[in-house]
Order: sequence, then structure tokens, then C-alpha cells
Amino acid sequence: MVLRALLSALVFILSQHTHALERLELATEPFPPYFSNTLYQHGWMAHLVSEAFRSQNIVVRIHFTQWSRALRGTKKGKYSAVLGAYKTTARQQDFVFSAALAKAHSGLFRHAKSNRDFTGDLALVAHDPIAVGRDYGEEQLLINYGGIDYVELPNLSKALQLLERRRISWVLGPQEVGEHIIRELALSEHLMFDSPALSENTLHLAFARQHPLSHYHLKAFRSGMQSLLKQGRVADILAQHPLPPPQQQAVLSLLKQHYLDTGAPE
Repeated sequence: MVLRALLSALVFILSQHTHALERLELATEPFPPYFSNTLYQHGWMAHLVSEAFRSQNIVVRIHFTQWSRALRGTKKGKYSAVLGAYKTTARQQDFVFSAALAKAHSGLFRHAKSNRDFTGDLALVAHDPIAVGRDYGEEQLLINYGGIDYVELPNLSKALQLLERRRISWVLGPQEVGEHIIRELALSEHLMFDSPALSENTLHLAFARQHPLSHYHLKAFRSGMQSLLKQGRVADILAQHPLPPPQQQAVLSLLKQHYLDTGAPE
């Protein structure tokens, strides 16, 4: 009887603890290999973010949608944060950002049969049809250069499919994501990334400035990442994903720099 009473008390305590967990709604667009609803644990970045929040008794749910909808929904309070946002000057008016979680290198994709080689000078492609993902932030490169015309498409996957059909000449997007999508769509014989990359961007969690708990969640996330790093769990999580060892080490070094080095920029 005593044992049964103790077990009942333990079950009650655990159930109370479970109910006490806070739930956080994140939104994003599939952005493999960083995160996607088709990847194990939704990808290595989503896995890290979920475990960092879990260490702070916060359970994460990730909603995969179009990127533009993720941004709008977070600004309006439908979601708590956007996963994987570039930190731009314009976005800082509406969002507060975590420290960097990863790097992505943006540049131009072209059709393999195209006789146009990109050498790094945007003037050479200024009059060609260029596509970008809607609200990705990539378009700022073209705007800064001098108003190069471009067309926004719902996502990078759609843009690459149109490039394969030669409906457009170039697609501007992150090399890591574009090459992953090209392999998924079996388009490696048709499409290629044309070096050099034009910019290096960092990926962040972005919380709506107007959300009353944004700074609380931002602080909780930083504490969670610091905890994972100090316990050695980041390396263990990365090892569960198909990242080559050099890339795993690069991610680990970046996270240590931004979450454990007190002098590192946010």
C-alpha cells in the first residue's frame, strides 16, 4: 500500500511538471540542410533549438510554411519567433535576434547548358532575368548594387525548377540550401552554383519586438544554448545528422564564439 501510494504521488508530480512546460510556436520555411519537415528531428538547427529550449522547460513546435507567411505571422503574434532569419537592418525594426546559429553563402545558380559564366561582377548579369525567394533578404544585394531588376518567387525550390526549364537565367540564393534542393529534385545534371559567392549571411532566431515575452524567450534560448555547449551536448546532437566532421566542427566553433565568448557580437 505504501509503495502504491508513493508511485501515485510520483505520477502526480511528473504529470504536474509536464503540464507546467511552456509551449513555444516557431515558424519557418523548409531550408535544408539546416531545417525541414522532411529531415530527422527537422534538421540539425531545429534539433539544437528545440533541445536548447527544452533545457529551459520550454517545448517547441515548428510550423513549416512559406517564408513570407512565417515573417508576417510572427509580426502579428501568431507565432513566437521565426527560425533561420537573416539579420538585416530592415528586419531589426520589427524583430529582436538571437546570436548567430549558422552561416549561409549567397550567390547565383545557373543552368549547366548556359554559356554565361558568372565572375563575381553583377554588371554582367544586370539585364538578365534573376529570381529570388520572396522576402528571403537576398534581394538586398541587387538593390544595393544599383536597382537590378528581379522577380520574387514563393520559395527557392520553385525558382530552381523554373531555372531548370530555362524560364529564367539566374537564381540568387544560399548555396548550401540550393545545392541540397537540387539533389532532392534530381537536377544535378541541369543546375549548378556559379562561384564566387556574393555574400555570407548568418541565421538567427527572430522574435517579434511587440511580443511581450520576446526578451524573456531570447534570454531563455541563450541560457539553453550555453547549457548544451557546456555539457558537450551540441557535438552529440550534430553527430546525429549527416554533416561532415569539418562542418560539425565549424558549427560548434561558431556557437562557442557567439554563446560562450562574452566579447562576441550578437
